[in-house]
Amino acid sequence: MFVQFSKLDLRYWTASSLSQLASLLGTAIMAEKDTQEKNMMNHARVLIGVPTGWAIPKYIFFENEKGFLTRQEVRIEWQLFCLINLEL
Repeated sequence: MFVQFSKLDLRYWTASSLSQLASLLGTAIMAEKDTQEKNMMNHARVLIGVPTGWAIPKYIFFENEKGFLTRQEVRIEWQLFCLINLEL
């Protein structure tokens, strides 16, 4: 699923920082192309893998480079993917 980190400071838009933030939610897979190229400046968008039924929080907390606890809003982009298994 894709998650958005709303109003994320640009200093955290590196591949390493986005991966670390996404890993607080699940398995980081990749940042969207517009995020990598910094075309969409209002949010960073990252694809993550999570187990079925996993609850995604509205906020994550991380320690910034100055040692302060930072709260980051997380928005989920729900996209329904169906896998149909037909046994013949």
